[in-house]
Amino acid sequence: MVAKISVGNSLYGALAYNGEKINEAKGRLLTTNRIYNDGSGTVDIHRAMEDFLALMPVRSKVKKP
Repeated sequence: MVAKISVGNSLYGALAYNGEKINEAKGRLLTTNRIYNDGSGTVDIHRAMEDFLALMPVRSKVKKP
């Protein structure tokens, strides 16, 4: 599933939105890269969030274009 989210500023919100779609059988998780995947085709949203936080830098400088 490729998602386009146009509103929001929360990583957890984006994961929850897409994860709920997948878990409600409206989509299927095919593969991941460095994010936990138990092979069931569903998403553990909390585990995915933990994995993303472990990979993200603690601080990042972002400038508004």
